[in-house]
Amino acid sequence: MALCLASALSFAVLPFLANAAYAAGVGLGELLLIRFVVAAIALWAIVAIRRPARPHPRIIAIGLTLGAVLYAAQSALYFAALPYNGPSLTTLLLYTFPVIVFVVLLTRGRERATPGRLLALILALAGVAVVLSGTSSGRLDPIGIALGLGTALAYATYILVGESVDATLDRILLGALVCTGAAVTYTVVTVGSGGPRLDFSPAGWWWAVALALISTAFALTTFFAGMHLIGAASASIISCVEPVATVLIGVSLFGDRLSGIQLLGAVAVVTAVVLLQRRPEPDPQPGLNTMSEPGGRLTDRLRLEPIGAQSAAELWRLQQDPGIAAWYAGRWSEAQAREHAMAMGEGWAREGVSKWLAYERANGELVGRGGLSRTCVDGRDCYEVGWAVREKFWGRGYATEIGRAGLSLAFDTLGAEEVVSFTEVHNTQSRAVMERLGMRYERDITLPGLVQGRAGIQDAAPFALYLLQDRPGQMGGQGKAGQSPEGSG
Repeated sequence: MALCLASALSFAVLPFLANAAYAAGVGLGELLLIRFVVAAIALWAIVAIRRPARPHPRIIAIGLTLGAVLYAAQSALYFAALPYNGPSLTTLLLYTFPVIVFVVLLTRGRERATPGRLLALILALAGVAVVLSGTSSGRLDPIGIALGLGTALAYATYILVGESVDATLDRILLGALVCTGAAVTYTVVTVGSGGPRLDFSPAGWWWAVALALISTAFALTTFFAGMHLIGAASASIISCVEPVATVLIGVSLFGDRLSGIQLLGAVAVVTAVVLLQRRPEPDPQPGLNTMSEPGGRLTDRLRLEPIGAQSAAELWRLQQDPGIAAWYAGRWSEAQAREHAMAMGEGWAREGVSKWLAYERANGELVGRGGLSRTCVDGRDCYEVGWAVREKFWGRGYATEIGRAGLSLAFDTLGAEEVVSFTEVHNTQSRAVMERLGMRYERDITLPGLVQGRAGIQDAAPFALYLLQDRPGQMGGQGKAGQSPEGSG
């Protein structure tokens, strides 16, 4: 949430930086060109230092398209709408995009229309409308309305596509790709219109570069990083802080006047952000906080139920989630879900341990699966902890919570000496969870799984093996690990 707020505040200063650049003689086309070229250079420099994993060519193409088509289209439509409706009304139409994002995610089953989230959405939109209503009169023109709503649609599409990009992709690299795509588009546009004309004063360069670094490179990457953690709907609602902050900056630094009703609008937007920050309290509703099967556990926020044959339908539903299915080369069929559910049930019956389904205690919603199971590494029988969490719950610490429950079962209940976990080497999210659990990277092993840049399950994919020991000792040797019915992904 802090990342999205930082992004909104960085975008909020864009009009002031742009006006300063215009005053120094920079034209619109030249400003847009400098904005994205400088931002791309800055982000690629950071990428060169950080050296993240190279993405698949398809992901590179998506990132470039986000900038070259969607972000460029949003900017073009916005500026085209300005002469018809003026800045305030055009911005108001643009900020219908959180509704578009929320409705699309709702129809996809990626969001829930809880009273708190609906109230936050309404407060944010109403607050933006009230704040902008006092900044200028403006008039509603049918062409301007169409262009303004087109701006909102383009930006909503940009956000939804950006959220769906491979979760393992470094967000600074994604920002670099977006800025590069936009830079290419604006280079073509500027050259095609007879530019660029760069004979403006040095002050113009300073303001243009500041806009590129603050309101583009930083703002874009923090938004992507924040959206990656809290989801597109929440990130979109928090973005409503941007126009409010712009008005407040004008009041503070440039002597603009703010009416009482506009102040109430600003308070409404801040209230929406606070509502999104709140976590729901556990619901005392019967059944949500009690175990229906032996072997289940309660954590601070989760109810963990052992998976068995009776869980086939829930397991199938879980494996339809795109964030989970991506690590299994596609969604499971109902037959596959039944097979895995029965295998996990046999694990509970035979070994007294296997994987759980995880539900939120607050409302009973299915979060994911994971926990402890038996596996074989280098010919040695051992316990393995793993997890798989629905994409809408990423970034909330649920995988770590499931992992801790599995480790507690292993060490505190079963008296295990060591627990392993493994995942594809490019699954940086899962590896980060392993490290948060205190597990230590041992070495790479090979298993059937995904190889970055290749489609489908490969017979010998590189996996990173992690180990946590309750007592001194080492797991030695090299070779392949035997995989449990779920694996660590």
